Amino acid sequence: MNLVILALAVARLTRLVTQDTITQGIREWLLRRWPDASTEFGDSEVRGHGTDSLGYRSGTLDTGREVFRTSEAWYAVDPFKWSELLTCDWCLSIWIGIGAAAAHYYAPEVTFWLSLPLALSFVAAWLND
Repeated sequence: MNLVILALAVARLTRLVTQDTITQGIREWLLRRWPDASTEFGDSEVRGHGTDSLGYRSGTLDTGREVFRTSEAWYAVDPFKWSELLTCDWCLSIWIGIGAAAAHYYAPEVTFWLSLPLALSFVAAWLND
């Protein structure tokens, strides 16, 4: 039973970080500073428009990060791999799962009571979808 509650808590916490609107502001703030490969930037955010040696439109952000233009939007030239943890459920859940397993090993009763509300929240959201 503890394993099921822990698994549901990991799923809920992962969703909270990667998808929920309550964390959207901090997620967007972080992705503006350390963009992942899918972070889009608008024309108003890009300075110093030009063309690179391959003919792509290029520019820089206020943070100094280089960006390039596709037909849809501006994207970071060299995205941060760690930023994938903010948008990728699979990428983040393994790390949250490792932390949850360690917490359960060292303090099983505390971990159970901290995990229970997250697990119940996940089930309630699943039932309402």
